[in-house]
Amino acid sequence: MSAQRLPEERPAFRAFTAVSAVIGVAVLVLSGMQSAREIDRPQVLQLQAAAIALTALVLAMAARSPLVMSGFRGEVTILLDTTVYVVVAHVVPFGVAVQCVAVGMIVACWTLSMNTMVRVAHLTAATAVWAGVITVKPFIEAWLSGFPQLLATALTLGILGEVGTLAVVAVTAYFSRGRNPLALFRASFGVEFLVGCAQGALACLTIAIIRDAPAAAALLVVPIGMLMVVSRALVRSQLANIRSSVLSDAVLHLQQCADPSEILQGTLDHAARMLRSRHVQFTDRPAGRGEIHAVVHRPDGTRLRLVAERRATNENFGAEDGRALAALAATASAALRTIDLIATMRWRAMHDALTQLPNRALFLERADEALTLRRADELVAILFVDLDGFKAVNDTLGHDVGDLLLQETARRLGEMVQAPNTIARLGGDEFVVLLRDVASRAVLDDVVDDICRRVAEPIVVAGGRASVGASIGTATAPHDGATTSALMQRADERMYNRKHSRRGTSATPQAVIS
Repeated sequence: MSAQRLPEERPAFRAFTAVSAVIGVAVLVLSGMQSAREIDRPQVLQLQAAAIALTALVLAMAARSPLVMSGFRGEVTILLDTTVYVVVAHVVPFGVAVQCVAVGMIVACWTLSMNTMVRVAHLTAATAVWAGVITVKPFIEAWLSGFPQLLATALTLGILGEVGTLAVVAVTAYFSRGRNPLALFRASFGVEFLVGCAQGALACLTIAIIRDAPAAAALLVVPIGMLMVVSRALVRSQLANIRSSVLSDAVLHLQQCADPSEILQGTLDHAARMLRSRHVQFTDRPAGRGEIHAVVHRPDGTRLRLVAERRATNENFGAEDGRALAALAATASAALRTIDLIATMRWRAMHDALTQLPNRALFLERADEALTLRRADELVAILFVDLDGFKAVNDTLGHDVGDLLLQETARRLGEMVQAPNTIARLGGDEFVVLLRDVASRAVLDDVVDDICRRVAEPIVVAGGRASVGASIGTATAPHDGATTSALMQRADERMYNRKHSRRGTSATPQAVIS
């Protein structure tokens, strides 16, 4: 069973990554050209470098915090990125702000994302978004002044930054996972809008305090911490809803699957969606560090270990994730048992319990199929086989021996009649044979003689020896009819005529006790 397909295997995602890389490089080049104008002012360059380094350090520390890491916005940014970027946009020149955004995105994406190609796509696309957002700042400042200007620009940058980042997530999800970008955007727009407002307002408060009351800057820890806790709680609630939704989808989907391989592949797909894991696969190895696993039980008693690697955000799996994966594995196990039960019930409905041969229903189904697909020059034959002397076996040696005789007869006929031909037990001591593509009538007569000779061979049983004969009637299509019912009726008549002609003669075998 193959593992969940990785995003970098999709050609569309590779193309999206290439375009994003070009955009990101262009943004960095333009910001570098802006800084080059200050080459004759080393003090300014030092301040710019310090601002960029400080931004990278803050983001690197925040990105590794278990409280901050949520993965809610598709591993593109971290929880407080908007606040940091809005503050940077107000306290440093435009060119430096763009460079801070670029460096911050590099740190955030390389810290949180699942693999190199996804990092590149997220980094470059989100960098371009934030560079565009910061360019809006001068237009807003031209309309207002004072604190209204600060509040308006902070809120606008926060909202545009969050919504733009969500758009990047939606587009990336489309190219990497094939998910509907509009549906994803609409589902998260309201939350992202509120987060942008909250973080923009927090950025405005931060700037005002730093500018007007630097001694009170320590108080910012309270609202920042509260925002982090509330956001984390919101994220956990939404992740729980995602797990519940995926499990519901899995129950509906897996119970509708008609093939075991389809169930196993569906289990991989749902597990990857539910856990946002880098890689989910069935494997014999135990779960490694940072991984979780669950066991899928097959109806034959074998066990498949379903292992999920670490999240795309490098987050550790929690107890809820383990329980959700176990529930998904149990759902897959139940679906496999259901398919096996249905197959067993169908097999029992279509086969004779004593001889394990097809019964009348399955024989009629195969005979109808053979006649429907018969070529114009093809000869299809039906043989009615009735055992002579079987009642004497039951009366003399008992029904247990009679059952053994029927089973041995079925085995012998099965050796002589191979697929695609069919042998079935109609009931009692009556068997019927379907022969496809018979070469000639002479070949059919040879088959009849071989069956009579093979059936007549004695059977050694405990306490005695039994032997029976066979009366066989044949019918062929198209000579004796074109339907199954017509052929079976004709073969049955000929079998009884043959049995009647042999009745009372020494040619009829009887049970013998040794």
